[in-house]
Amino acid sequence: MSKAKKKRARPNPGEPKKTRWELSAERENARRQKKAPLFFHAGLVPRATPEEREARFGDEFRARIEREDLERRQKEADAEDNAREQVRNLVTPEQFTELEEKRSDDRPNYWRLVLHRIHEARAPKAPTEFQASLAPLEARTRADVRRRLPLFVELPSGDVVPAVVDGKAIPIEQIAAEHGLDTDHPELVVPESCPGCGWKPGPGDGVRFNFHDPNCAHFRAFLLGLSENCADCKAIHRKYAGAPYGVCPAHLERTLACQQEGCIPGPPPREYLASCGEFCQRCGVSMRAEPYRAPEAA
Repeated sequence: MSKAKKKRARPNPGEPKKTRWELSAERENARRQKKAPLFFHAGLVPRATPEEREARFGDEFRARIEREDLERRQKEADAEDNAREQVRNLVTPEQFTELEEKRSDDRPNYWRLVLHRIHEARAPKAPTEFQASLAPLEARTRADVRRRLPLFVELPSGDVVPAVVDGKAIPIEQIAAEHGLDTDHPELVVPESCPGCGWKPGPGDGVRFNFHDPNCAHFRAFLLGLSENCADCKAIHRKYAGAPYGVCPAHLERTLACQQEGCIPGPPPREYLASCGEFCQRCGVSMRAEPYRAPEAA
């Protein structure tokens, strides 16, 4: 429910009627008392008087406002007259007469607006960034093409031959003819099968590693190299492009030992893997994974 409006106390008929400035002083004192009641009663906050309110908001205040408004209007009129004279000097008499006929009293800044439009129309326009970039476009395009040309070309055999001689690019057909390559029927590299499980990648299976046997030592060495961020595994992986060839002999030796001798259970390598149980301390796989459990003793 909305709060009830406070009723203004009616004056006593026997008391004399208060003036406007006395009421203004009472309202100002009430505001000051509400803002700082302790300081107000202690006398630290000055109290407003009717004379002070009248001097601040009375006839002198209104006269000052009227005087400032008159000065502002006079400045605007002087500026408008100055703009009118400047327009007269910039246009022909016929044009000035036409502008005089279009002038309306509803627009006190008419001549200033006309002067601004005249200066804007006669000012020289600077070329935009797009227009400035059209001139050297051909030169920049040639430079970009020249800069993007490869300096060397790698052949399927692994040899690297220069593709630019004396600042001129050698056509790919010439490079292929010099090294006995057929550009119309390129030779496809037949991928080798995994030496651990015999998996052979087919077309489009370059990243589908789930075809490997989970117990494959080469595949487990590949995963171990990824988890340990091995630099040697990364180098071999870039050279041969894909598992299970992207592993180093050190990781392969560890996984082969686990495949033959069994895993070595122990704590997980990282704290956030504690919920996954024990991990092998040699090949780094979880002992809970069914395919990675240690083989039974013969």
